[in-house]
Amino acid sequence: MKINNFFTKLKSGINAYSSAYVLILEAFPSFTMSFIGVSLLFILTSVLSAFLPYLLKKTAEAYTLSDSVIPAFFLITMTYAICWTVTEVLKNVKGIFSAGILARSDASLVSKTMEVLLSASFRKQREFNSAVMTANIDRGSKSFSALTISVFWTLIPVFIEIFVSIFFLYQSLGFIYSLFFYYLLQVWFSWL
Repeated sequence: MKINNFFTKLKSGINAYSSAYVLILEAFPSFTMSFIGVSLLFILTSVLSAFLPYLLKKTAEAYTLSDSVIPAFFLITMTYAICWTVTEVLKNVKGIFSAGILARSDASLVSKTMEVLLSASFRKQREFNSAVMTANIDRGSKSFSALTISVFWTLIPVFIEIFVSIFFLYQSLGFIYSLFFYYLLQVWFSWL
């Protein structure tokens, strides 16, 4: 029974999110491209964050094995420095772009909702409680932003970063260690 209730609520939430998405597209037609661009920034930041420890390991290996391989050490060190710098810049830039997109989507939802409300007859408008209506409009627009941040710009990049980390652990330390790391993650997530 609880599973059916969960899937019913999930379907209802997906329908509400889809409806809000359609409303936003009417007022903000470039939302989809902006959303995809910012999502790619979040994913790129996650991949680079997972790649940095691997590069650091390679830098240490190149330094210890630097008999006549000094150019390899400097090449790996420069790659690490560039990746680290790009990762730090992306961490700040993604916040700027995501804030802009979410502000425009919130404004689009409020605008479209007000457009629908004002198109109603005056008699119908007088029946509305303006405080409740304002609170519902504000809550709806903030919910869309919160869901977008939580699902698309937090959970998905975190899972991608975990999988990329496991891949680099496999490349660096082997299958057993990466499997052990995966097991520890499962145990940790089961406690949440």
